[in-house]
Amino acid sequence: MPTEQAAEQGIPHDAWIMICDGRKAMIAHNTGTPANPNFQVSETLRAADNPASHEHGDDRPGRVVQSMSGRRSAVEMTDLHDQEERIFLTEAAQKFTETTLHYHAKAIVLVAPPRALALLRKQLCEAARELVVAEIAKDLTKHPMADIERLLTRA
Repeated sequence: MPTEQAAEQGIPHDAWIMICDGRKAMIAHNTGTPANPNFQVSETLRAADNPASHEHGDDRPGRVVQSMSGRRSAVEMTDLHDQEERIFLTEAAQKFTETTLHYHAKAIVLVAPPRALALLRKQLCEAARELVVAEIAKDLTKHPMADIERLLTRA
């Protein structure tokens, strides 16, 4: 399984990079060299407004009444905020897969926080998964591209 150590050699020329979190995803292409990367962003995806879970719905968890004893118990609320992030990451992974297959990518690098990285890994098709040369568990979506290039050069 590719890791951050694989990125120490640099991001290969012509590699496709997915930099994302649960709200923003950037699909970029390295037109530079491993030692001097030049990431060209081909597309930026943004999630729709996603308020905190408590703003999505009811403020109290549901209740269940057992039929035999009549006892009541609380039901855990669905984390709607987390659910929206998962939907966004799934859609972003599908778009990234389409892009990399369309451009016949030779190498793929995934950059995302650990939880998002795990979900992305599952959502990529088998052909795209085989092209992953590095997975970097960092949230870099709020950084300028020049900083991302510098940070990934010495990841």
